[in-house]
Amino acid sequence: MKKRADILLVDRGLAATVEEARAFLMEGIVWSENQRIDKPGTLLENETLLSIRGKKTEFVSRAGDKLKHGLHRFNINPQNKVCLDIGSSTGGFTDCLLKNRAKHVFAVDVGYGLLDSKLRKDTRVSVVEKHNARLITLEQLMTLSIEAKQIEIIVSDVSFISLRAIIPNLVLQCAQAKQWILLFKPQFELSADNILKGGVVKEDADVVGAMNDFSIFMMAQGLALKGGPETSPLTGKKSGNVEYLLFYEPI
Repeated sequence: MKKRADILLVDRGLAATVEEARAFLMEGIVWSENQRIDKPGTLLENETLLSIRGKKTEFVSRAGDKLKHGLHRFNINPQNKVCLDIGSSTGGFTDCLLKNRAKHVFAVDVGYGLLDSKLRKDTRVSVVEKHNARLITLEQLMTLSIEAKQIEIIVSDVSFISLRAIIPNLVLQCAQAKQWILLFKPQFELSADNILKGGVVKEDADVVGAMNDFSIFMMAQGLALKGGPETSPLTGKKSGNVEYLLFYEPI
């Protein structure tokens, strides 16, 4: 009888919860002999050999390591601040913010059931699922917590959508935000002509041009580049593309 990969990991004791199992799979550290398993819904025979390879992060997902690097390099301290995490997924960024003593985090994702159960239970976290950052409003966030009025830090780790698509609405809804840390993923900011099969970017020069264009776009939104581009300590887990952390503040 076949089982989902995430369920099988829990059954084997390789993950404490289904959420943790999904995080391991999405991080690409689950293997069946010489084959990587990276989709939680993959059906596997009950006898399939499974192992966890690679470093486990201190956060619920490896995304937390990326933000940790950015906070250090940009000298940003989330302590006692209200934060907005766009594209929270399993919650790596959210976990990192909390471990740096953030007062409250709004974890926003268009998906459902992705956030780690530990974070769901944390009273400092407002879970905002099935919400698109292009459309979300401050009023919606305030129905979850009045802390939304005090959002100071916005962080973002989104995939399969350009940052350009979400920034204008966030600027409008969170005009009080003072610091923005964005993970820039070239494969989602360039045209299809600049991308090879598998999402690999063709030329480094294309990436530089895309980041320059993006900063011009951000200036038009009233945000100036104050730090970066800072190379992320981890590449994209599937494409292998180098990702970049960018730090913006209101002009």
